[in-house]
Amino acid sequence: MKKILFILVILSTNFYAFSQPMEYQPSGIPVEYIGWELFLPWLGGMTDPKLDFADLDNDGDFDMIIGDQQGNIWYLNNIGDVNAPIWEIVSDFQDSINVHSYSCPALGDMDADGDYDLFVSSLYHFKLWYFENTGNIDNPIFELVSDSIEEVPWIINLALKDMNNDSDIDLFSGHGSWVQYFENIGDVFSFNFDLADTQIAGINFGQYTKPYLVDLNNDDLYDIIVGDEDGNINYLRNDGTPEQYNFTVVTQNLVGDVGSDAAPTLVDIDGDGDLDLFVGIGASGLFIPDGGIRYYENIGTPEIYNFTLRTNSYFDIDAGIYSIPRLVDINADGDWDLFIGAGNGTLVYCENTGDSLNPSFDLISTNYQGLPNAVNRSPDFADLDGDGDFDMFIGGNSGNIYYYRN
Repeated sequence: MKKILFILVILSTNFYAFSQPMEYQPSGIPVEYIGWELFLPWLGGMTDPKLDFADLDNDGDFDMIIGDQQGNIWYLNNIGDVNAPIWEIVSDFQDSINVHSYSCPALGDMDADGDYDLFVSSLYHFKLWYFENTGNIDNPIFELVSDSIEEVPWIINLALKDMNNDSDIDLFSGHGSWVQYFENIGDVFSFNFDLADTQIAGINFGQYTKPYLVDLNNDDLYDIIVGDEDGNINYLRNDGTPEQYNFTVVTQNLVGDVGSDAAPTLVDIDGDGDLDLFVGIGASGLFIPDGGIRYYENIGTPEIYNFTLRTNSYFDIDAGIYSIPRLVDINADGDWDLFIGAGNGTLVYCENTGDSLNPSFDLISTNYQGLPNAVNRSPDFADLDGDGDFDMFIGGNSGNIYYYRN
């Protein structure tokens, strides 16, 4: 009877332990990658991110929204300042904004009430959602007005700007391999889009074009930066007037091939007067096989850009789909190190440079010891030969288990 009571005590204790609430922490434990401290290392990763920036809470700095392959819209608040951003995740709008897949957001004050409204396009539906901001300049609340803006058909990606200097906001659309221009023939209070140009500059870009409008050379005219499926970023300089654009191709390779599904966005994120570059990428990259956000700092001037890559992963550890983490003290220093089996078959290694009470990870390798790839790696560790160190086992979707002796 005593044994039964003892078991019941253990069971009740374990039940209590396992029933404790857990809280998701996108930051918490710091992670560094090649000298770059990730802002939100445990954010979870995202595929095909597409960004837009605006001061959504009226505190004088740029906040960020991000669309992703799952169709969500992430809202990240900048709790730092105009010179040094600090990012805090507010919401992924999973309950209220989801367009099923490949969402692309764009912000603009479409009804002249002083706050930012939201358009979202989707590759899944090839159509456009409009969300009115029914909150205010300090607290955005986006409510769906229409899930089908019929005058903008077959849209993949979009961008918003007043392109013809008439004070209302026009729309540019990625459509297949070209960029279209929809003029707003309504007014500042009520938009009405009309297709005015079916193929900007007469250029066929790669598939799934992502346009962004920005004054890159500081001449008070909106230029176009276009990313495409092949990882190219095109720069079209506007040599026209504020009322009538005239685009000249400057380069079709602004920063080199970024992998695939390039989605560029430019903003002065460090407050030095020139435009920095963020690029969302898709299914390939250096160690981000299924997505990520690259950051290029502009070390040039407002008139002449000079983009320098600062990090391949601006926010988080993104090891790709089917990633599997394992903790093990691989270097016998008394704290837990982190291995991640990646969906593309590589093995990511993060050394714990902190201690057992205050962990801090340094992402050392994205292809640990150059081990042969095994799709959907699943690592585990044990001292199989009794020599006092950890050996490694790797499972993969081939059904095999590989044994690596330490």
